[in-house]
Amino acid sequence: MAYHDGTADFIDSWPNLTTYLQAVVRALHNGTGVSGWYPYLTTHKELWWDHGPDKTSVNDEPLTRLPGQN
Repeated sequence: MAYHDGTADFIDSWPNLTTYLQAVVRALHNGTGVSGWYPYLTTHKELWWDHGPDKTSVNDEPLTRLPGQN
């Protein structure tokens, strides 16, 4: 995690943007995580990323795990 007001640790960072975006595409297509973040849809059909594959709600509204695994 990199904070805006301090030094950052980039040891576990992605080697390039292409590799990162490929992981994001796989996560959206397969429902896998990207560095512990998992894709969901809100009730308003907005994309939401959250830690862990078992999140069920955000702000008291249900989440749907992508790609429709719930």
